[in-house]
Amino acid sequence: MLHRRRILVAEDEPIIAHDLTLAIEEARGEVVGPVASVAEGLALIAREEIDAAILDVLLIDRDVAPIAEALLESGKVVLFHTASSVPAEITGRFGEVVVCPKPMLSEQVVHRLAGLIAKA
Repeated sequence: MLHRRRILVAEDEPIIAHDLTLAIEEARGEVVGPVASVAEGLALIAREEIDAAILDVLLIDRDVAPIAEALLESGKVVLFHTASSVPAEITGRFGEVVVCPKPMLSEQVVHRLAGLIAKA
């Protein structure tokens, strides 16, 4: 389903990050991360090839806006998996974004991401 696409996972809850990792791998994707902070995420983006991302809005150091902006500016597929609102700076700048509300099964999140990638 993901055809070896490289997916960044930014999630500070270890169990959720682990479940997303397993679901991505089952869908034949490659996981980049997971990362629990914006600092880690930005470092990975700078040195790794990323095709798409699953982002929690609130990470351990701040909201995920800098990661989201960097990916969206470069035309990458971004899906937010969160119980929080997407920052206004993201929706104001990039318009409507795709959100999978928590709780949601990781397999469903990955299936939704695969659909977005296919449309991109």
